[in-house]
Amino acid sequence: TKFWHRDGFAKVADALVDRYGAKVVLSGLAAERPYLEGIRERMRHEAVVAAGFTGIKDFLALLERSQLYVGVDSGAMHAARALGVPVVALFGPSDPRWIGPYGQKGGVVRADVPCSPCNRRRCRQRTCMLEITPQMVLEEVERVMGGRFPSAEPRGT
Repeated sequence: TKFWHRDGFAKVADALVDRYGAKVVLSGLAAERPYLEGIRERMRHEAVVAAGFTGIKDFLALLERSQLYVGVDSGAMHAARALGVPVVALFGPSDPRWIGPYGQKGGVVRADVPCSPCNRRRCRQRTCMLEITPQMVLEEVERVMGGRFPSAEPRGT
């Protein structure tokens, strides 16, 4: 229910490479590897898929070196915030007022649909996630990051 569509993540990742020269790492559990490979296949730019190859210590070290975490409401989102990494989190069935990425460098993207938040673990329609657009995510990235990444100058829009 919390998964976002692969095309959306691919468009956001490509835009971050285009605008900021970002290096994209798609991380997750071993079971998520096919989903992450699907994102990479849809991208115009290169990305590294690090799914199932890392233990928790390696994953936390990867997060700690990250300049931005973009993902769904998950444990990884909370780990990134705890490490001080700026976060843009996509919320569908969960209520970000209770479990959102708190703090100055935490942002939330939600679709304004009447059924969200419902806190359901399963949903056939997934409207709350499907109505989130790449543009919504990129606007929140711009807000959270103040328009630039620490190691890269914007390349234009």
